[in-house]
Amino acid sequence: MDGGFFRGTSVTQDSRFSNKEKKMIQSLKFPKNFSKTVDIKKVKLDVIKPWIGKKVTHILQFDDEVLVQYIFGMLETDETICPKRMQINIAGFLGEDAASFMKELWKLLLNAQNSICGIPDELMEETKRTLRKKKEEQERIQQELQKISNRHFAKQNENQIQNHNHNQNEMNQNEMNQNQIIDGNTNSNLNTLKNSSITNLTERENSNSSINTNNNESKIIKTKRKSKSKSKS
Repeated sequence: MDGGFFRGTSVTQDSRFSNKEKKMIQSLKFPKNFSKTVDIKKVKLDVIKPWIGKKVTHILQFDDEVLVQYIFGMLETDETICPKRMQINIAGFLGEDAASFMKELWKLLLNAQNSICGIPDELMEETKRTLRKKKEEQERIQQELQKISNRHFAKQNENQIQNHNHNQNEMNQNEMNQNQIIDGNTNSNLNTLKNSSITNLTERENSNSSINTNNNESKIIKTKRKSKSKSKS
């Protein structure tokens, strides 16, 4: 016996398993549509996979991602898919439900390959609803982002207005202070001029008074001189 026969040997290479599988296939009754082949390249598998996951969870009553990937792996192949062999392979996981599962799955695959978009009619509406929900969610997120953006810009504008008003108030206050300083300086200059005028006027009056006094003194002296002249005569 060649020792390398058992290393890396697949179930299809093992004649013992192949014969057992053939006997099981012959002993079981399968749906008529199992005789039809599916060109998996025409099927949009990313739409089929969620259905497989939901169906497996419904049957087992718990999530089994390993089994889902196992089933999905049997679909992702370049070889012709045999639905009878797939049913036998998953029977150890799903038990009696394997037959109903494969019947529904094969029906979907046959319908999908005949569809222009590769999606079965049964899942088309669900796909549309999913896409609508995604679109609505994207629109909702976009609206929320727009609201946040609007609030941000409104806050910026409010801050700019407040800063403008603050700066304007400071400018007005500075202008008032400057006007007060100018008014104060003007009043001070006016008072200085007024005091200077008063001083000048006072000085003039004093000067006039001195002149008058001098004139009177001169008159008195002249009068005295005349009197003396008369006395000598």
